[in-house]
This record gives sequence, C-alpha cells and structure tokens, in this order.
Amino acid sequence: MLVTKSLFSLIIVALLGPRAAGAQQASPAVFAGCFEVEIGPWSGPFPSGMPAGHQPPPVVRLDTILLTDFSWRKGDRRLTPGILALEQHRKWSPSWKLSPAGDTVKMTWTDKYVGTTLTLTGTGERLTGLAQAFHDVRGPVQPHATVVLTRRMCPDALARESAR
Repeated sequence: MLVTKSLFSLIIVALLGPRAAGAQQASPAVFAGCFEVEIGPWSGPFPSGMPAGHQPPPVVRLDTILLTDFSWRKGDRRLTPGILALEQHRKWSPSWKLSPAGDTVKMTWTDKYVGTTLTLTGTGERLTGLAQAFHDVRGPVQPHATVVLTRRMCPDALARESAR
C-alpha cells in the first residue's frame, strides 16, 4: 500500500510539475520587457536556403498584449521586432507564450513557411535555451543553436512600438 501511495504521489508531481511541489507560477508580466539576444553557432546549414530568415533580432521586446489575429493563438502575446527577411511574406505576427506551468517561454517568428522558435527557461532577468530553425518541407534536419537572453533597457524604437 505504501508503494502504491508513493508511486501515485510521484505521478501527480510529474503531471502537475512545479505547481505540485509548491512552486509559484510566473505571470507573463515577469517576462515582459526588452532582452538582448545572444545566439551561439548553428548546428548546420539551413535547408530552407534562407539563413537570414532564421536569425532572431539582436534585441527583442516581449509585450503583455494578447494577439487575437487567429483563434488558435490562445495565450500568444506580441513580440517585436520581426525578422526582417520574413517581413515581405509574413502571414503571422511574431509571438511569445508562457507555458501553463509558468516556467518556459516560447518565442516564434515565421512567415508561415520559414522561421525560428526559441524555447527558454530562467528568471525574468536571464533566459537560456535553444533556438530551433524550421520550414515547411519535412525531412531535412533543421539546425539549432544555444541562446541566451539578458534583460536590458528598451531602445526607443521598441519602446514606441509597445505604445501602439
């Protein structure tokens, strides 16, 4: 019986994550603001043939404004700026989302065919994780890179962008 109760407790903690262990869930406001992006070397070439379409901007702003352009984007928030090489054909706004557990930030830039996703963990001051390139052709191995985001003051252009 003791083994069954212990096993049940472990399953609950695994399913509920940090909240089951008493950790506080972070809110999007903790991560809102500007960050400098430092991306490491990519693991290989870009099968999309469009390297510039996979390079995150050097400074990004995570806004708390929810995006409402598509119904499937529940919880997605505004991320600026976009990747310049994707702007001409962009179908979706860049976005970021906080995981339900409040411990992972996911940022995505895409024109619907080519893009990059950053999956990050950390505090509101420093986030670390992985950049993953993608495009709409299945099969080729997509490159990845390590990434570090460090909070910084927002440049004037990004501060004005958030006022829109």
